Amino acid sequence: MNCVILDDEPLAIRLLKDYVEKTEGLEILLGTTDPFQVIDTVKAGKADLLFLDIQMPELSGLQIMKILENDVAIIVTSAYEQYAIKGFEHNVKDYLLKPVSYERFLRAIEKVSPLKSERTIEPFSEPKHIFVKSEYKLIRLDLDEILRFESDRDYITIFTEKEKILTLQSLSEWEQTLPASKFSRIHRSHIINLEKIESIENNRVVIKGIYLPIGETFKADFYKKIGHQA
Repeated sequence: MNCVILDDEPLAIRLLKDYVEKTEGLEILLGTTDPFQVIDTVKAGKADLLFLDIQMPELSGLQIMKILENDVAIIVTSAYEQYAIKGFEHNVKDYLLKPVSYERFLRAIEKVSPLKSERTIEPFSEPKHIFVKSEYKLIRLDLDEILRFESDRDYITIFTEKEKILTLQSLSEWEQTLPASKFSRIHRSHIINLEKIESIENNRVVIKGIYLPIGETFKADFYKKIGHQA
């Protein structure tokens, strides 16, 4: 499949390009912030799949969907979930919330079945890193370095072996993005790296000497992941 990426954030384009380039059966045709270049490319019949942001300065993603009609398969990539219903009204194949993990990217590609190449997508292997949007940049973090995520009002703090990083992405979004075999939500305010647990005491997880509560809502799933009964 020939893929086109339209986003007003160059770093977001770079991330999706990386995903496309390492997925067999996909080819990157164009990655740009210019909506008119994308429209021309699609109308010329060169593109099979468009990764489309919603909030952009010149033309919004919804406007572009109307212009392109059914000329190309579309996967929306957005930091705002409130546009999902509008997107599906235009028959988009999937709606990806940023930050997009490679696992979630592959699941979206599998939904574009009519346009799949005869080649198969390479088997999924768990990602080893994520990209975190913090202020005006995307920061690459190795999953093995992450200790935990903690919600504090409007912000999420990501604690790593070396630093703390603030991001606006919600815990629910991270819960969907992170590999479930490695991370677990244990409380409405906490997601932890299971490999970083030092001990569990009185329904509290200890990581680097910090005691984190295990909420009743998440207790059963957490203990199932570590192979013990609550």
